[in-house]
Amino acid sequence: MNSHEITHLINIFTELAKDIVRNDLRGKDADDIFISHFGTKRIIVAQLWMTLKREGHLPSKPRKEHLLWTLLWLKIYESENILRGMVGSSEKTFRKWVMIYIKAISKLTPVLIRWENRYQNYRAGNFCFVSIDGTDFQIFEPTPFWPGWKSHKFNGPGLRYEVAVSIQCGHIVWVYGPFPAGAAVDIEIYRSKLKTMLDYGEMVEADGGYEGDFTIRGKHDRIYGPVETLAKKRVLSRHENINSKFKCWGSLRKKFRTTGPNMMERHRMVFNCVATLVQMELNYRPMYHVEYDLTRLNAAV
Repeated sequence: MNSHEITHLINIFTELAKDIVRNDLRGKDADDIFISHFGTKRIIVAQLWMTLKREGHLPSKPRKEHLLWTLLWLKIYESENILRGMVGSSEKTFRKWVMIYIKAISKLTPVLIRWENRYQNYRAGNFCFVSIDGTDFQIFEPTPFWPGWKSHKFNGPGLRYEVAVSIQCGHIVWVYGPFPAGAAVDIEIYRSKLKTMLDYGEMVEADGGYEGDFTIRGKHDRIYGPVETLAKKRVLSRHENINSKFKCWGSLRKKFRTTGPNMMERHRMVFNCVATLVQMELNYRPMYHVEYDLTRLNAAV
């Protein structure tokens, strides 16, 4: 991306944000204030705009402030009446543009989160390229009542997504869902799709919720020594850290307000938006590297 254009966009988004946050965004706390309102750094917002433009997902006659409205909604997730007051629009106009940009950002998910990216920084001899885990998000109780919505993680109704993270580069390479959190078992979600996409002999790292499949390197597998055991712990810990990034966004941390027949599809789009933004952050600043070398295990598998 052109650095001059990125800088120009950062300046534009900074000026537009001033009217929303009621701050000049020039002090030492400017970045923190911007992130607290819009969820991510200004450079990520600039890159997001350029990516939407490059992929042809910007609406006709696009306005950059509408992208900020959408990020504000995703991050703060208060009532539209409160948020439209912050941006100075009618509730109807605010809702319209937020939905347009949510749909647009969600279309970037398959562009930035790609299964084949698990091979980045490939190390010859390894046969395990991703860690997988399920992550749950709260919703309001659908009607009629059905116990299949209940998540054991927060003892209430929720939706579950499967997330895969590359072991070698720490990027998100797969998101799948949503599923009713109580009815969808992690191992069954895995077997329904992701397992069928593995290459011959490929395995995945996972926690105890995925026990019982020969493609899973679960916690009860043979112990190959302290180095491999520590590497596995670091891989799963890093995955949990990435999952926690989703819930830095109010739209995924708080109970999802949409109800009715479109609830799951709306939540999927919101989740995809956040997953896309988290991956853009990982592209900009990767998480810590995990030393993970299974080359000496080939003979044991």
